[in-house]
Amino acid sequence: MKALFEITLRSPLPVISLVTAAAATIRGVAFQESAVAGVAELADGSKPFAGFITRNSQVGGPALGDVIYPGRLELPFPTGDVGSFENAAMFEVEGGTFVDAGITGATPLKTPLSFLAGKVCAAIANQYVQFMLVEQQVPAVPGNVRIRAISIATYLHA
Repeated sequence: MKALFEITLRSPLPVISLVTAAAATIRGVAFQESAVAGVAELADGSKPFAGFITRNSQVGGPALGDVIYPGRLELPFPTGDVGSFENAAMFEVEGGTFVDAGITGATPLKTPLSFLAGKVCAAIANQYVQFMLVEQQVPAVPGNVRIRAISIATYLHA
Protein backbone atom coordinates (compact mmCIF):
# COMPACT_ATOMS: atom_id res chain seq x y z
CA MET A 1 0.00 0.00 0.00
CA LYS A 2 1.23 3.49 -0.84
CA ALA A 3 2.08 5.87 1.97
CA LEU A 4 -0.31 8.79 2.44
CA PHE A 5 2.65 11.20 2.35
CA GLU A 6 5.80 10.63 0.36
CA ILE A 7 8.58 12.87 -0.91
CA THR A 8 9.27 11.34 -4.31
CA LEU A 9 12.06 13.73 -5.31
CA ARG A 10 14.28 15.32 -2.70
CA SER A 11 14.86 19.05 -2.79
CA PRO A 12 18.38 20.44 -3.07
CA LEU A 13 17.46 22.80 -0.22
CA PRO A 14 18.91 21.77 3.15
CA VAL A 15 16.90 20.11 5.89
CA ILE A 16 16.36 22.72 8.61
CA SER A 17 15.80 22.55 12.34
CA LEU A 18 13.05 24.46 14.12
CA VAL A 19 11.35 24.12 17.49
CA THR A 20 8.28 21.95 16.92
CA ALA A 21 4.72 22.96 17.69
CA ALA A 22 3.23 22.20 21.12
CA ALA A 23 0.65 19.79 19.67
CA ALA A 24 1.58 16.33 18.42
CA THR A 25 1.82 16.06 14.63
CA ILE A 26 2.56 13.30 12.16
CA ARG A 27 5.32 13.03 9.59
CA GLY A 28 4.59 15.02 6.44
CA VAL A 29 2.54 17.87 7.90
CA ALA A 30 3.64 21.22 6.42
CA PHE A 31 5.20 23.97 8.55
CA GLN A 32 6.48 27.52 8.22
CA GLU A 33 8.63 29.56 10.58
CA SER A 34 6.48 31.54 13.02
CA ALA A 35 6.92 35.19 13.97
CA VAL A 36 9.29 33.90 16.67
CA ALA A 37 12.58 33.07 14.95
CA GLY A 38 13.45 29.37 15.03
CA VAL A 39 9.94 28.23 16.02
CA ALA A 40 7.70 26.27 13.63
CA GLU A 41 3.97 26.73 13.12
CA LEU A 42 1.53 24.93 10.84
CA ALA A 43 1.91 26.29 7.31
CA ASP A 44 -0.94 28.58 6.29
CA GLY A 45 0.61 30.29 3.27
CA SER A 46 1.15 33.59 5.10
CA LYS A 47 4.92 33.02 5.26
CA PRO A 48 7.37 31.07 3.11
CA PHE A 49 7.20 27.29 3.50
CA ALA A 50 9.82 25.84 5.88
CA GLY A 51 9.28 22.15 5.15
CA PHE A 52 7.48 18.95 6.00
CA ILE A 53 8.19 17.57 9.48
CA THR A 54 10.44 14.54 8.98
CA ARG A 55 9.12 12.46 11.89
CA ASN A 56 6.08 12.36 14.12
CA SER A 57 6.18 14.66 17.13
CA GLN A 58 4.81 13.41 20.42
CA VAL A 59 3.99 15.20 23.66
CA GLY A 60 6.75 14.27 26.09
CA GLY A 61 8.81 12.56 23.36
CA PRO A 62 9.39 8.84 23.00
CA ALA A 63 8.39 6.51 25.80
CA LEU A 64 10.91 4.14 27.37
CA GLY A 65 9.52 1.22 25.35
CA ASP A 66 10.23 3.12 22.13
CA VAL A 67 13.85 3.47 23.12
CA ILE A 68 14.63 -0.08 24.27
CA TYR A 69 12.62 -2.24 21.85
CA PRO A 70 14.29 -3.07 18.54
CA GLY A 71 12.88 -2.12 15.16
CA ARG A 72 11.85 1.42 16.11
CA LEU A 73 14.27 3.40 14.01
CA GLU A 74 12.50 6.75 13.87
CA LEU A 75 11.57 7.91 17.32
CA PRO A 76 9.21 10.88 17.53
CA PHE A 77 10.45 14.38 18.28
CA PRO A 78 9.29 15.74 21.64
CA THR A 79 6.78 18.54 21.08
CA GLY A 80 8.25 21.95 21.82
CA ASP A 81 11.77 20.67 21.14
CA VAL A 82 13.92 20.90 18.02
CA GLY A 83 12.78 18.85 15.03
CA SER A 84 13.78 18.53 11.37
CA PHE A 85 11.84 19.94 8.42
CA GLU A 86 12.49 18.93 4.81
CA ASN A 87 11.48 20.60 1.58
CA ALA A 88 10.59 18.59 -1.53
CA ALA A 89 11.09 18.96 -5.26
CA MET A 90 8.16 16.57 -5.78
CA PHE A 91 5.77 14.91 -3.35
CA GLU A 92 2.58 12.85 -3.20
CA VAL A 93 -0.10 13.33 -0.55
CA GLU A 94 -3.44 11.71 0.12
CA GLY A 95 -6.31 12.11 2.53
CA GLY A 96 -7.68 14.68 4.94
CA THR A 97 -4.56 14.77 7.10
CA PHE A 98 -2.51 16.20 4.22
CA VAL A 99 -4.97 17.54 1.60
CA ASP A 100 -7.40 20.39 2.29
CA ALA A 101 -11.05 19.69 1.39
CA GLY A 102 -10.87 22.46 -1.24
CA ILE A 103 -8.79 20.15 -3.45
CA THR A 104 -10.98 17.55 -5.13
CA GLY A 105 -10.58 15.05 -7.94
CA ALA A 106 -11.83 17.83 -10.25
CA THR A 107 -9.14 20.35 -9.29
CA PRO A 108 -7.35 21.19 -12.56
CA LEU A 109 -3.72 20.35 -13.19
CA LYS A 110 -1.30 23.30 -12.94
CA THR A 111 -3.29 24.72 -10.00
CA PRO A 112 -0.90 26.72 -7.78
CA LEU A 113 -0.67 25.18 -4.33
CA SER A 114 -0.13 26.63 -0.88
CA PHE A 115 -0.96 25.46 2.64
CA LEU A 116 -3.80 25.82 5.12
CA ALA A 117 -3.50 24.43 8.68
CA GLY A 118 -0.49 22.35 7.56
CA LYS A 119 -2.39 20.80 4.61
CA VAL A 120 -1.88 21.32 0.89
CA CYS A 121 -4.54 23.65 -0.55
CA ALA A 122 -5.30 25.51 -3.75
CA ALA A 123 -3.60 28.89 -3.32
CA ILE A 124 -5.71 31.96 -2.70
CA ALA A 125 -4.82 35.65 -2.83
CA ASN A 126 -1.88 36.73 -0.65
CA GLN A 127 -0.62 33.20 0.03
CA TYR A 128 2.90 32.09 -0.80
CA VAL A 129 2.91 29.54 -3.63
CA GLN A 130 5.77 27.04 -3.89
CA PHE A 131 4.16 24.01 -5.53
CA MET A 132 1.95 23.18 -8.51
CA LEU A 133 -0.51 20.31 -8.95
CA VAL A 134 0.78 18.01 -11.71
CA GLU A 135 -1.20 14.79 -11.30
CA GLN A 136 -4.43 13.47 -9.83
CA GLN A 137 -3.57 9.93 -8.75
CA VAL A 138 -5.56 6.84 -7.84
CA PRO A 139 -5.86 6.95 -4.05
CA ALA A 140 -4.69 4.08 -1.85
CA VAL A 141 -7.82 4.56 0.29
CA PRO A 142 -11.13 4.77 -1.61
CA GLY A 143 -12.78 8.16 -1.20
CA ASN A 144 -9.53 10.02 -0.62
CA VAL A 145 -7.98 12.56 -2.97
CA ARG A 146 -4.36 11.79 -3.91
CA ILE A 147 -2.22 14.33 -5.73
CA ARG A 148 1.34 14.78 -6.93
CA ALA A 149 2.91 18.23 -6.78
CA ILE A 150 6.19 19.72 -7.96
CA SER A 151 8.18 22.62 -6.60
CA ILE A 152 8.12 25.89 -8.55
CA ALA A 153 9.74 29.27 -7.97
CA THR A 154 8.09 30.76 -4.87
CA TYR A 155 5.82 33.73 -5.40
CA LEU A 156 3.02 35.57 -3.61
CA HIS A 157 -0.34 34.68 -5.19
CA ALA A 158 -2.26 37.67 -6.53
